[in-house]
Amino acid sequence: MIARFTLISAAILAFAQPASAAISNLGIANEYSGFFFSNVNGGNDVEGKLAVGGNLTAATLNTIGYRNAYGTKGPSLVVRGNMVDKRLDIYNGSKTKVDNNTSYGPDVKQELGAFKDGYGVVGGKIVNKSGWADLRTGFKISSVVDFDKAKKDLTALSKSLAADKTNGQVINENGGFTLKGDNKSDRQVFNLKASEFLNLKLTDIKKDATVIINYTGSFSDIVLAGGQLGQMEAMRSNILFNLPTATKLSVNTFVWGSILAPQAAIYGQAHVEGTLVANSLESNLELGYEPFKGNLTTPVPEPETYALMGLGLVGLMMRRRNKK
Repeated sequence: MIARFTLISAAILAFAQPASAAISNLGIANEYSGFFFSNVNGGNDVEGKLAVGGNLTAATLNTIGYRNAYGTKGPSLVVRGNMVDKRLDIYNGSKTKVDNNTSYGPDVKQELGAFKDGYGVVGGKIVNKSGWADLRTGFKISSVVDFDKAKKDLTALSKSLAADKTNGQVINENGGFTLKGDNKSDRQVFNLKASEFLNLKLTDIKKDATVIINYTGSFSDIVLAGGQLGQMEAMRSNILFNLPTATKLSVNTFVWGSILAPQAAIYGQAHVEGTLVANSLESNLELGYEPFKGNLTTPVPEPETYALMGLGLVGLMMRRRNKK
């Protein structure tokens, strides 16, 4: 008898243990406009912070960090490897406490009163030292950004989100695809085919809902093109394009929302208004400032739920015992 109840108690305790905590939304990447695990060979304006897990070739970069929030601390640029040159402007927030996210676009420095006091940290060497950016070498980059852990966590997150049950409709109409929600779900999930990332329109989404637009197919080359209409702009801080299997992603339109594509090399000359998480950047893409505010965590049962689960287990084991 004692042994039986010891087993029951152990089972209840096992149920009562909280699930391992998932990373909060996009984890450390949520602090950056662009977060790349490998090299960045291009770029244009980066309105927020930029993190590069490999080498940075910055010849086409103009500015970094000029829409960082008031009071932002730390480096606006983190490079784990080498950096080719230092001819760019690095900002870090505004002089006054203003809402730096009421508008969007490539040039709001004067509106915000931003000032050029930002800096970058480089784990490797700076090849061409002519220029004016404040770049600091000799840093242990893992103490600022742990790229290896971030890659592991964000890749796992991408796979987890891809398994979410679809609860929205994808409708082919008017030369594009309407993503229609149910007006009630807190997380609205759509699963698109490779050919359906064209002229997207978002509609019937509950206010403050999190919108996940998944691609889980085997086609590795995805193109975002056409317009993005309906609720896309209004809900941009809560939209995430999740592409765990893509190895190449071409951004040929103004994207409202964040992108999580941990295996992908990014191409295209357009604009991403949210956070872009990818393997590398291979073009002069412009990165906006729109921190992701949706909810990507999986709800954990309340303590009372655990207790009911435990009592149910006790009842089940006692019934089995009485049948013997």
